[in-house]
Amino acid sequence: MDKHLTPKFIFLLPSLILIGILSYLPLLYAIFLSFHIGRGKSLVFNYFENYMGLLSDEAFIIAFSNSLIFTLIIVPCIIVLSLVVSLSIHKVKSKQLQNLFTAILFIPCITSPVAYSLFVKQLAYSDGTLSNSLRGLNLVSSSYNILQEVWGARLLIAFVCIWAWSGFYILILSVAMNNINPDIYRAAKLDGATDFIIARKIVFPTIRPILALITILATSNTFQIYIESAIITKGGPGMATLTLVNQLYKKSFTYVAQYGYSSAIAIVIFTVCVLVSGMLFIAWSENEAENR
Repeated sequence: MDKHLTPKFIFLLPSLILIGILSYLPLLYAIFLSFHIGRGKSLVFNYFENYMGLLSDEAFIIAFSNSLIFTLIIVPCIIVLSLVVSLSIHKVKSKQLQNLFTAILFIPCITSPVAYSLFVKQLAYSDGTLSNSLRGLNLVSSSYNILQEVWGARLLIAFVCIWAWSGFYILILSVAMNNINPDIYRAAKLDGATDFIIARKIVFPTIRPILALITILATSNTFQIYIESAIITKGGPGMATLTLVNQLYKKSFTYVAQYGYSSAIAIVIFTVCVLVSGMLFIAWSENEAENR
């Protein structure tokens, strides 16, 4: 090993060990459990039966479909909203105001999901503020309850997630935009470029890797929705808002402890996130190669 790299590696070693203990060991143990039934000393190897069981489990199929639906709603909305807001903040000349707006938008990210989920649930009850407002505007019938409507419940959870998560992605994009050399903007302005041209030709190409990162993180977060669904709708109406993590929790702790089966669900979630990350990385790499 290069003697110049040795001191750096020594300093990194404790962090790498901690990451391995907290991340990779649980992952390896989950993979191990996914091929077994039982628990403790009574574990029995059952090959791929847990994974085959997922294919015939109606609740799992519905939960997986719901997670895909949430992903198709939440991820594009988060990307568009974060881009628009970040560009708007970036146009503010005062750095203090930029920091203030970003900090205000970041507040939902540090708010407990339990707290805002309970608050939204109170608003959404049949006699809550949200339902009463919709009835007052004659948009719904007097018996309307958004929590009992399939798409109403789904869109409500999607809205809550977008509101709660967007601040984090806005912060990331704002930092990326602030790192662009100001001289490039000035040169573009002198050449008569409009704000739209600057955003399209300068900002977007520069932050493309960050957009890929945001897409990966948002997709991962969406496939891990649990608290919002568990508190606001309890997976209902029916199983319309049941998510993969809801199903994982039920199999692990609500029913007879099916740790092997729930571990198989966890590995499916992990695999989907890895596949999305890989596809985005490949697409980004090919795009970068074409632009060189």
